[in-house]
This record gives sequence, structure tokens and C-alpha cells, in this order.
Amino acid sequence: MPHLSGTRRGAATANGRIVRPNRSTNHDHACTPETAPPLAGTDMIDHLELQTRDLDTNLRFYGDVLAPLGYERKVDGAAKGFGNDRDLDFFIVVGEPSAHVHFAFGVASRALVDRIYATAEAAGHRLDRAPALAPHIHPNYYAGYLRDPDGRLIEFVCHQPE
Repeated sequence: MPHLSGTRRGAATANGRIVRPNRSTNHDHACTPETAPPLAGTDMIDHLELQTRDLDTNLRFYGDVLAPLGYERKVDGAAKGFGNDRDLDFFIVVGEPSAHVHFAFGVASRALVDRIYATAEAAGHRLDRAPALAPHIHPNYYAGYLRDPDGRLIEFVCHQPE
């Protein structure tokens, strides 16, 4: 695996974990409102870490469905980290999976939603709902849904008009 030394947002890895500028790596030190870095201009969700009992199956699933987004495994320590050339923001670790989880990956086009769904189908992954418009959410909401090996609902969504 290649070692990721930084990302677009200035992150680097330390012990298989993402470290961002102005953020403490000492987990015993609580950040106070006075010492917390400003959040303006950052993503609301910085990164996501999922727990699983079946690491290998989840690594294959996420490797397959995130590849069309340019993501690959960048960290191969206790936490397995996925990223692209700008971000390192998705991690998988061994542990007890959470139940009733649903999250979405934003993608740039409806064609890419279709491509990810087709990639998952060809790889034999569990499909949930085929890509379609969801006008009850908003007129351009186009999403396809999969289930990861632990049963979590994984959505790929495009908000752009066709």
C-alpha cells in the first residue's frame, strides 16, 4: 500500500489514523470552545469509521464500490483507510458493527451512480434499490442503494440535474 503523507485538506496519517492541522493527537486532552479550530469552510463530517466482524469481506465490498469514485485503500494498519488523491476519510476496523446505519456517498453524476450500482451487481454484492429519482426529497435527487456485508444501507446520491 502506498503511504499517504497528506491530503487536500492538509491531513497526514499517524499510526493509521488521520491527523489534521490544529487538531490534537492526544486523546486525553479535551478540546474547549476556546482552543477548537474554526470550522468555517470545512466539511461537516470529517471522516467515518465503521466496525465489522468480517474485515476481509468489507474491504472487498468497499474497495469495489468506492473504486469508481477514485478511492483506494491508503492505510493498512489496524484501521484500514480509504481515500483518493485529495481525501482520506473512510476507515474500517474490527469490532462490533452498529445496527440500523444508513449513510450516503455524494457523487458527481447520475451516470456514476449507475456505474457504481452496476459494479456492485457484477461483483455479486447485495443490492437494495436500483438507482432512481426520488422527487419526494427534491426534483434532482438520484440515488442507488446497496447493503454492505454487515447489512448497513449504503447510498450513492447525485443532486445534479441531468
